[in-house]
Amino acid sequence: MTGGNGDRLKIELDGRSPGEATLRLVGELDLVTAPMLRDELTRHQARGRRTVLDLSEVGFLDSTGLVLLMEAAREPGHTIALRRGLSPSVARLFQVTRTEDLFDWVD
Repeated sequence: MTGGNGDRLKIELDGRSPGEATLRLVGELDLVTAPMLRDELTRHQARGRRTVLDLSEVGFLDSTGLVLLMEAAREPGHTIALRRGLSPSVARLFQVTRTEDLFDWVD
């Protein structure tokens, strides 16, 4: 699953069960690539399953990507969770912005 900015962000279905799908993101989640993730989350929301996002291979996350994640976490009828094991720069963004507690985290 990649789009026009697939060289900057790749989104791969990394696991699926009846009630959950895991998406592994590789690259950068920013102003340019956030629409790719928004589209993918919309598809999973329509299926009514929880979506786990593995951001361990996201090397850069800007405020646009963070806002997208926060909006998705608050979306009625859809649950997202983030997998632990973030890259140091992404983990630092969550710490500095004090947004860690807004998300469900899974191992």
